[in-house]
Parts: sequence; structure tokens; C-alpha cells
Amino acid sequence: MHPLDASATDVASWRALASNAIEPNVFLSPEFVQPLLREMKTDRRLYLLIAEDLRTGEWLGLSLFEVSPWSIFSPFPVATGLVSPYVFQHGWLISCRHARRAIGALFRHQLEQRQWHGFHFKNLPIGSIQTYLMEAVARQLGISFTISCRWERAEYVVRRNQTVDDLLQGCSKSRRKSLKRCRRHLEGL
Repeated sequence: MHPLDASATDVASWRALASNAIEPNVFLSPEFVQPLLREMKTDRRLYLLIAEDLRTGEWLGLSLFEVSPWSIFSPFPVATGLVSPYVFQHGWLISCRHARRAIGALFRHQLEQRQWHGFHFKNLPIGSIQTYLMEAVARQLGISFTISCRWERAEYVVRRNQTVDDLLQGCSKSRRKSLKRCRRHLEGL
């Protein structure tokens, strides 16, 4: 289905999946995707591919993509994650309770249809649990899984018993002075 065609029940299922995903991704939540698409006003053919438990109706996995035509990099159409200057992480929303099952269902759909010939993610977190499972399930199904380039994302690590002075030691001298001046100003308000 197109993301803007989701009913209220679909959006509730989408939200539930987003809040119980093995790796949350705000860029795949309905609160981000639907307003973005309304503002983009594009005629691109976007799809929500949903893995659903047919007994319970629970959404187990979700992929948001558009089918990109062939290019110099891929001679066949591929399913590419939503491309926008505002989307910084691609991937799928996968239920933490049914991860392998959901990934398997999404990959099996890929094998059964002929509109596109693979998934392409530009910003997939390498080394994550979900990416590891995607690679393992793809290998199990005989699907190639290729990583074309890697880079590390910035992350903030909080250590126990870390004081403000400890944090400031990681900054340059001019930055420390600026932060102290701003703190004094805030305390004076």
C-alpha cells in the first residue's frame, strides 16, 4: 500500500510495530513518514511492504521503499529506501519478538515477485542486530547480501560517575571557555 493510503487501523498497527521494533527508527514511523510525504507532493511510487501475522493481524515487519529504475550501478529495478534530505537512516521496522520470521517473510516476497530485483539501503546501521539477522536470513534463503561501503556513525557514550568537568576535558580550551560562559549566563537568568 502507499503510506498515505494507510487507514487508522493500519496506522495503529504501524505505531505498535515502531514502538516494539528490534531497532527503533524514527525515519520509518508514521509520525515522520506521512507528514513528510504530504509535504513532498511527489508522484513517486512509494510502497509499504508489510509482513503480517494472519492469525492475529499483528504487523511483524515493514519496509518503506520506492522502485528505482535501472541505473549504471544496477541493471535491474531495485527497491530503494525512501530518499529525502530529511531521512538519515534506512532499513526496516522489525518486531523484536518475531524478527527472523518477519525478515524471512519480507525476503521471500522479494523472491516471489518480479517488479524489482533486490533491496538497496543507503544508510543501514552496520553491526546492528537487525542487520546481522537480515544478512543471516538472506544467506539462509540463498539471497546475496552486499555491503558496498561502511562508515561509523557518531555516538555519545555516557560513562558512570562522569562529571561535568570530565565532559569538558573532551573539548578544546576555547570550547570549554564558551560552555562555561554560557552556563554562567544561564545560571544568572
